[in-house]
Amino acid sequence: MIGDGRTHHTMTPDRPTPRTETDESTTERDEVTHEDAETYRAPGTSRRSFLQTTAAAGLAGLGVGSGVVGSAAAAGIPTPWLEVNGNLLRDPEGNKVILRGVNVIDPARAAEEWRKNIEPLIELATDPGEGWHAHVVRLPMQPQDIGGHGPGTAAPTPGFSQSDLQTYLEAYVDPAVAAAADVGAYIMLDYHRHYPEGPDWDSPELDEEIRLFWNEVAPRYSDRSHVIYELYNEPNTPYPGAGDPTDDVGITDPRAEENYLYWRETAQPWVDLIREHALRNLIVIGSPRWSQFTYWAGKHEFEGDNLAYAGHVYAHENLRPLSTYFGDPSEEVPVFMSEFGYGTEGSPYLVGTNEVEGQQFLELFDAHDIHWQAWCFDHTWSPGMLNRDYEVDSPHGRLFKERLREKRNDDLPASAGGGDETPPSTPSNLAVTETSTNSVALAWDATTDSGGSGLENYAVYVDSALDHRVSAGPTTTAVGGLLPETTYEFAVSAIDGAGNESTPATVTVATTDGDDEQAPTMPENLSVTGSTSESISVSWDAATDEGGSGLDHYLVYFDGSQDQQVAAGTTEATVSGLDAATTYEIAVSAVDAAGNESATATVQATTATTEDGGEDPPEDALVDDYDGDPAWSNHRNDLGNWCGAGSFENGGGEVKDGALVLEYDNAGWFVEQILEDISAYSEIVFSIAGASGGEGEHFVVSVGGARGPFSDLASSSIGTSPSEVAIDLDSAGVDAENPGELRLNFWQAGSGSGTLRIEDIRLE
Repeated sequence: MIGDGRTHHTMTPDRPTPRTETDESTTERDEVTHEDAETYRAPGTSRRSFLQTTAAAGLAGLGVGSGVVGSAAAAGIPTPWLEVNGNLLRDPEGNKVILRGVNVIDPARAAEEWRKNIEPLIELATDPGEGWHAHVVRLPMQPQDIGGHGPGTAAPTPGFSQSDLQTYLEAYVDPAVAAAADVGAYIMLDYHRHYPEGPDWDSPELDEEIRLFWNEVAPRYSDRSHVIYELYNEPNTPYPGAGDPTDDVGITDPRAEENYLYWRETAQPWVDLIREHALRNLIVIGSPRWSQFTYWAGKHEFEGDNLAYAGHVYAHENLRPLSTYFGDPSEEVPVFMSEFGYGTEGSPYLVGTNEVEGQQFLELFDAHDIHWQAWCFDHTWSPGMLNRDYEVDSPHGRLFKERLREKRNDDLPASAGGGDETPPSTPSNLAVTETSTNSVALAWDATTDSGGSGLENYAVYVDSALDHRVSAGPTTTAVGGLLPETTYEFAVSAIDGAGNESTPATVTVATTDGDDEQAPTMPENLSVTGSTSESISVSWDAATDEGGSGLDHYLVYFDGSQDQQVAAGTTEATVSGLDAATTYEIAVSAVDAAGNESATATVQATTATTEDGGEDPPEDALVDDYDGDPAWSNHRNDLGNWCGAGSFENGGGEVKDGALVLEYDNAGWFVEQILEDISAYSEIVFSIAGASGGEGEHFVVSVGGARGPFSDLASSSIGTSPSEVAIDLDSAGVDAENPGELRLNFWQAGSGSGTLRIEDIRLE
């Protein structure tokens, strides 16, 4: 936060201390291995010359010789914006483009003393003098490296803060993007989670992390035509058959299709988020089970423009023939084989030869227009292509280095925009149409573009920092989040399809004065995150203040008494000094700088018992009774935790006559989070009924590490009339201190369809 009260992405120019190395493991999983605020360009500068200038300056500052950069750039390719046309990618002149290249490693790992930094690594992969001809480089960006957790295991969720991410981008990714631009190569920025132990791709915590990641990354490189975004490296669970070695669900199984549709429903908002920030960058989308469900991409496309789909495969026997699972969908949609390879040792699915697996991949790529990036341009991440002297040192490394050489002049893009280096005209008559204490509305006349690539969008700046973009067509916008009685300079420039940016039009205006009598919004989604016999921890979503004075702090209460004050940048608190086995009401309100206090959000929570037993727990601790308070549609249960469902015949379930109705046909998921110690209780009790009876055989229940068909874990069968069916926590093996979430999964038990009515779920 700087003096004008607006958030700017300022970061230290120094690199973080190199982190301890333990490479991406091939034993950690079951299936697969493994700008600062933008400123104006000089008036009339083309995008290409701007990038070359800034890239060369950035690389020189990082110690990479200009001679190396110059020689590599001379052998590069044009990197114009690419557009999806059916199942193909085409450049602005309509030429078919196929991108072939390699995966490098997380750039923070490349900064280790015993490795090449990411910039010379990219130069090597694209250097014809060394026999390498990669035209695209895929850059894995791992949450455990972004957050500094160390390699070898999954990072917690979320795995990093906004500050962690900004520092990581500044130190490692900005130089990689600049290096790729300078050598003339595309670069794929890959959000790289993959570990099989989680988190599930449908978890609320992962949703928070993904949104944090793409809210920072997508706008940062949105004007770089050579940057491609890969949404999510390898979504793992949930997928049908997960955790059950006896249930080998094939890719073409209808359950896999249902799972893919659920994935599409879950991931579509993330795709929309990227597109909101980046109007033109290509987005590559993976799929469940380590991006192996590519088969369904052509049959069930995501919504949006300029979308492609990823496939990952190594020597897996169950993913042959490759033409069925990856070639066929590539006839319908663009497919990137963004990870593939094999080695001479390791797990069976990683071991292969040039004569068998190598020929299978070559035949696939010869028969289909598939974009491919071989794994991995490193000596340690497996299967590696290099030795520690950065010489090719593996069978698949030699084979695909030669294939890159053979294809070096095939399917290349022409120059950006057919040679368009003419910026659009400057927007005229920029004017302020409305001013308030914290916002300004702007309008301008439409600009023109004579270079041939067409007007793409307008860039809106506040005090020289890029605030947002407006697509071509509208010529009005509003800028919010300003301070009262503060003078700002607003600027609007025009950008064409080749990335050329006009000279900006500017206007200066001050926000108005006003007495702030408007309270902030009430903190939303207040929930219990943990409890002990003496304390309760809670978290909430940040409040907003539109009155002009700005959010100042939060007040935390228990049972009506104020307990503590929390700074505005913090959205969590712990109330201590409580009695064991006692239920309390925790409340949180927001207060602005003018002293206006919002309404309070409240949640009830019960402290745990003491080690000697303490007091008896309440006879009936309600998880959810679906009585409308809180409403099922608000995704909060009676514990104050998240709840939800999806992929049922009736969507996310319906509340009818005080019961949750779930209609299923071999698909569906249901979750009630229980984020507190429940060791004081002995059972989870369902008041439940089915349309036919015996529905417990149709779904799997999991909670606190215990998992199995409901019919196996429950004390009795589900009948046609409401009855109490209990799961004994000890008998089922539930970790009562850390239950996590109660999940019902209708993909992974015996086949069946039917209807359930759940009247309530409680702890006894």
